[in-house]
Amino acid sequence: MTDNNNSLPNDEQKPWFSIYGKITSKKHNYFGLFTLLVDKNKNFVENSSIAFSIYSDIHQITMQDAWYEFEHKIEDYKYGGNYAETISMDMQSAIRFETRKEEFVGDFVEDLVKNKTEQVENTLTELFRKSLLDELAETEMKIVNIDAQEIESGRARETETETETEDKPAEEKKEMQVVAVKLVLAPVGGKLVTELSKGDKILVTIPARGSRENYYIDAWKLKKPEGGYKSVVATIVSKKDKDNGIQVTVHFKDDIYGQVLEEEKVLVRLYNPNKDMGKLLEKPTKTAEASSKSGFNEDLGKMPLSSSSKKKAKKEKKSDGMSMQLIGSLGIALVLGLFLAYFYFMQ
Repeated sequence: MTDNNNSLPNDEQKPWFSIYGKITSKKHNYFGLFTLLVDKNKNFVENSSIAFSIYSDIHQITMQDAWYEFEHKIEDYKYGGNYAETISMDMQSAIRFETRKEEFVGDFVEDLVKNKTEQVENTLTELFRKSLLDELAETEMKIVNIDAQEIESGRARETETETETEDKPAEEKKEMQVVAVKLVLAPVGGKLVTELSKGDKILVTIPARGSRENYYIDAWKLKKPEGGYKSVVATIVSKKDKDNGIQVTVHFKDDIYGQVLEEEKVLVRLYNPNKDMGKLLEKPTKTAEASSKSGFNEDLGKMPLSSSSKKKAKKEKKSDGMSMQLIGSLGIALVLGLFLAYFYFMQ
């Protein structure tokens, strides 16, 4: 469960414990980072921070990184909106609630001071599992002694990193935005999720799971007046087999992507250009519109006439026939008249 070869000397010159690590909940497909700063002399959890995401890229940070790197990473996720807001806030509240209990903190700090690393790990793991409602959630953590100077230098390094980032050109700062999505299913006529391929266009919805998802729901006006969310067209860019399902990554537009872990072998609804034009995030070009109208006009002459059109055509045809008969009769009368006039004058 834990990668830990800690040596925790009871050093009065280092009055803080920093506990940091990762949480994995396969049941809910959550991945989290956490940090706790504990003042052992005051028997007080001075600071706690946690962030969850449904994307495994939150685990790009490793247990070999320093405690402050975890702290910085959590802040980056929170300020960037790339985290599961609700579960993160719930877990943050749960940790703070427990760590404000005098009895809990007393036993917890005592275990830290006595270097009962395994007991500390078990205490935190059970706390996380209870809050996540996942008895199989796993944790990795480390515990280190730090002093005021190390805290200051660790946080000062964050300032240097931010300054370096600000100096970078805009194109280097650009990063991929990933939101959670749900597949739109089609029990009849859909394509099996295991058979989806790169380049397939499918329909997905964006659930209101976190601040980033909510941003795009509002920006793309995906809320339905009657409730629920509109589906949109997305293009599959990758499909990976995981232990607990198939991870599908889709592209919307620009640098915006979506990701879902589908645990069941479901039938997914493919994009139908005849039905789903309104679900495209990009509007059709004028050329396409003109071509469509042109094709419509060309096909109009080939379309069968309606009953009203048939009556009108029959009436016009009848009218044309009567006109021809009248002209013929007048012609015959004229010829006959000329013939009679000729014989009259000859006599």
